Amino acid sequence: AELENRRLTVYKGNYSHFRRQKEERLLAQQGLYEQQQAEIGRLRDLIKRNMGADANASNIRHKTQGRIDRMEKVEAVRTDGRTVRARIDAKGAGRIGREVVRLSGLSKAYGDRILFAHLDAVVERGDRVGLVGPNGAGKTTLVRILLGDEAPTAGTLAFGHNVRRAYFSQHATDDLDAGRTVLQTLTDEAVTFTETEARNYLARFLFTGDDVHKQVAMLSGGEKNKLALARMLLEPCNLLILDEPTNHLDIESAETLTEMLENYEGTLLLVSHDRYLLNAVTTKTLGLTGDGGVTFVEGNYAAWKEAREAAQTGPAPKTKAAAAPAPVPASAPPAMNARDLSKARIKAREAVEKAERGVQTLEARLAEVEAALVSGGRDADLVALAAEHTRLRAEVDTAIADWERAVAEQDGLG
Repeated sequence: AELENRRLTVYKGNYSHFRRQKEERLLAQQGLYEQQQAEIGRLRDLIKRNMGADANASNIRHKTQGRIDRMEKVEAVRTDGRTVRARIDAKGAGRIGREVVRLSGLSKAYGDRILFAHLDAVVERGDRVGLVGPNGAGKTTLVRILLGDEAPTAGTLAFGHNVRRAYFSQHATDDLDAGRTVLQTLTDEAVTFTETEARNYLARFLFTGDDVHKQVAMLSGGEKNKLALARMLLEPCNLLILDEPTNHLDIESAETLTEMLENYEGTLLLVSHDRYLLNAVTTKTLGLTGDGGVTFVEGNYAAWKEAREAAQTGPAPKTKAAAAPAPVPASAPPAMNARDLSKARIKAREAVEKAERGVQTLEARLAEVEAALVSGGRDADLVALAAEHTRLRAEVDTAIADWERAVAEQDGLG
């Protein structure tokens, strides 16, 4: 049963059935509304065609207007007005290399209790990794290691070039000031924002209109989570780490968060027991067993579960290893003295900056071409624009590869 717009509607079946039935009902309502508006338009046109003064025309106008009046008394069809879509922006965080983080032989133990051992994994740009396992298996501990709040017992981890992390914990709403409004909570942190800028930013998290003047104490659990997330993401990030983000959320808020994460263009590490969220959002899964075992597979939670069950009942199916093999070290270059090393580092940094400027120039032109293709102006040569778009896409890919090589060479110099 759903209570919406002061009406209680009962649906048959489970939540998945409810979602499907509601979508079908909204589509049917929209169709009825369009039919009603078309009929009203047709009748108004009929009145215009019978504006004569004779009794017959007057009678037609009278009856037609009566039909319009009756139709307009019928309650307008309610449609889904949620046209604003929440989003998380990763573009402002800057470009990162292909490898976001590499874990090599990572282990963690407390005395005789081993949480995980010999963890080898590579998280690449754009990966969406689900971190799963029973309570106490070490998921939060691994997150703390990634955040630098705890040291591993053995092994190493290395972040790639220009990685900017952001962490959202299940307790992120605890430090919200209940006496402040939504707008004040944001501007307390974003002190340079004008009210218009703050409102536009909050609209990305579905706080619109008078919602921004609500006190935090009056917000639902889901709204508090969205506000805490909005505040956290004032500093752009390209690696987003979330720990049980759907805790205490109602269904609609959980769906909004799922949509935000599906559209997030950065790299994601998600700790959750919410199977629906994991299946909808993740592309790789890291599973901790709680007794030191670790599995890292391609695919979402359902794929990981299938692989685990197959391993327990018989020979494990072949799965693509998530961890790329460690690169074979090349023969060591001749040792440089401090002066030569300093020069090499300056040269490498300049090469990275030059490569990045090249990528930015190409991407800016690509955006202009895409805008011209979308607008489709009369004077636009769409054939030439389409050809240029194809060429630019290839050049951008090549430029990014050059930039990644320059970054790798810079990192190699320390």
